[in-house]
Amino acid sequence: RKKAIKAREDYVRITEDYNAANTKYESMRQRFLNAQAGFLAEELEPGKPCPVCGSTEHPNPHKRAVEYVDISEEKLQNMQINVDKLRKKQEKS
Repeated sequence: RKKAIKAREDYVRITEDYNAANTKYESMRQRFLNAQAGFLAEELEPGKPCPVCGSTEHPNPHKRAVEYVDISEEKLQNMQINVDKLRKKQEKS
């Protein structure tokens, strides 16, 4: 019985760790994607095609926020690796 209680407690803790890491990753991923849109928008020129959609008109380009600059693809990949490890740990418990 004590083993079952401990296993349940471990599972709950691991699940909480996974959920927290995954939420943080998804938030950071969205910020990263928004930053990429901002970087692309900064390169737009009137009359020249957009590299994403091909439009030559750019009436409302995305504005890049300063806080997005610190998010690298490498940091995002490391966060994804951590989330994957926690998910596997959760599945094993």
